[in-house]
Amino acid sequence: IKHGFYCINNTSLSSFILAMTLHPDIQEHAQAEIDSVLGRGWQRLPTFDDRQKLPYVNAIVLELLRWNPAVPLGTCV
Repeated sequence: IKHGFYCINNTSLSSFILAMTLHPDIQEHAQAEIDSVLGRGWQRLPTFDDRQKLPYVNAIVLELLRWNPAVPLGTCV
């Protein structure tokens, strides 16, 4: 199970990095939204309570999961 969890996280993280590299405008918009909620200096990390205030970031997460589901559909290499 640990190995499968690693594959899911590794795939999701890789997909996120690829998506943000291909779409820097989306990354900038998401960063601006995070900065507006947490402040530019990031005095704290986001919590689940902040989720309502971060609809664009939440939409990115949902789109990432739609684009590349975090479900092992084959074998990990």
